[in-house]
Amino acid sequence: MAVRPFLWRLPSCAAPRTTLLYASRHHVPALSSVLPSKRWKGTRSSNERKNFVGLNKLMAQNGLCSRKEADLYLANGWIRMNGEILTKEKHIKVDASKIVTLELTDEGKRDQSQRATILIHKPSSIVSCQPESEEQIPAVQLLTADRQYMGGSRNPNYQKEPKVNPNNYHPRFQKNWRVAGRLDQDSTGLLVLTQSGQIARQIIEEGSTMEKEYLVRIPGNTPNLAGKIEQLRKGVVHDGERLEAASVDQVFTNQLRIVLTAGKKHHIRRMFRALNCQVQALKRVRIGKVVLGDLPVGQWRYLGRQESFK
Repeated sequence: MAVRPFLWRLPSCAAPRTTLLYASRHHVPALSSVLPSKRWKGTRSSNERKNFVGLNKLMAQNGLCSRKEADLYLANGWIRMNGEILTKEKHIKVDASKIVTLELTDEGKRDQSQRATILIHKPSSIVSCQPESEEQIPAVQLLTADRQYMGGSRNPNYQKEPKVNPNNYHPRFQKNWRVAGRLDQDSTGLLVLTQSGQIARQIIEEGSTMEKEYLVRIPGNTPNLAGKIEQLRKGVVHDGERLEAASVDQVFTNQLRIVLTAGKKHHIRRMFRALNCQVQALKRVRIGKVVLGDLPVGQWRYLGRQESFK
């Protein structure tokens, strides 16, 4: 029997990438030449061995799915390579130079499409992930039926998404939720929870340059604000670490808009701390192409069918 994760059939974002093409279809190597021999050590040259890479790593690097998902699909026989379904092995290596097509079967594609992503308007005092004390409330506690947001003119797909049945399972009790881009406890705004390793990698993988946009409220009487803005644009150093922003713009006398493409812990607050400038409020309003919009504080919604972060 196939091993399936406990997932709820929910609306998904735009259709995920499920096929990878490497070379011409006119010559498709047999699987025996793509998969390593059981006695391959010492029988291949060092250059040939360098071509072999973990299948889960290869699929993750090319955006087909996460490594964890690739292992699940491999165990279920949901991966097709060069037109043939791979046997149910774990942690196999393949010769990337001889792969023509690498794709998910219909079952794998179906599983990808059923992995939901949720957007939360996180209030202050709520923690993004696991609480460190009994007083802290995790964001997942907000995922109740009465907090699901169904309105909103900015997303025409709102009304097409299903309403959670209060008497049935709702996302708070679902497994495999991953926070894609944390917010500290005092910050508010757009928080993403996803069951899709593919989406999580887009947002938080090392080297990702996806934009995250924030609104920062500062005291209206901040001295030499123009000079501080110029310093923020050039980058600052805090605790020996250089912190930079992709853009810094003044919205009002007491509000700035800052866009990051690489986030470090307490990135923006530390930038202002380096300039001796107080941050009164910090709110994330956009990740990639997905905006917070008019989602009310403390409520959540599904990522719409036509929405995507990239």
